[in-house]
Amino acid sequence: MTCSWYTSRVTPPRVIHIAGGNLEGVYDPFALELKERLEKLPGQTVQVINTAGSEDNAELVGSGDAELGIIQTDSSTPPGV
Repeated sequence: MTCSWYTSRVTPPRVIHIAGGNLEGVYDPFALELKERLEKLPGQTVQVINTAGSEDNAELVGSGDAELGIIQTDSSTPPGV
């Protein structure tokens, strides 16, 4: 699994959305742990979006609807992600 972040020099959004896969699936514990760690940053709010998996996660990151997505390296990835 790879955690994909759209990198730039702008300040991170106040709310970070993580595309994290199926509820109670393989990605879910990782997404929840990442949420917990990111929320330790001052003023940071994080929401986990439940999806069908890697391809949905890549699409959400590519469309800007999620800032982070958990994606398997062998999944198809849209251009720009």
